[in-house]
Amino acid sequence: MLCALCLFGGLFGFVAWARGDGPGSGRRVVIDVPARGSDGDLMAVLVEHGLIRRRFPFSLYFRLFTQGPAAGRHVLRDDLGPRALAQRLSR
Repeated sequence: MLCALCLFGGLFGFVAWARGDGPGSGRRVVIDVPARGSDGDLMAVLVEHGLIRRRFPFSLYFRLFTQGPAAGRHVLRDDLGPRALAQRLSR
């Protein structure tokens, strides 16, 4: 029972985090996603441009809930939450 409660709490926290705000103040950022780039390279670019704070939670969310990044140029804002950022990158 306690284990199930902890699991539910962790899942709820992860979903709440994904729906939260991003780290920035609304600055526009343009990034280019190569057709054959790795997830690690993409996460490094996102951290470098201030779009995410830490790689691991966003990388996990991105792998679980998207089909992967769409190649090409993406115009993003640094205040996008993880969910919105993942959706925009996978379009």
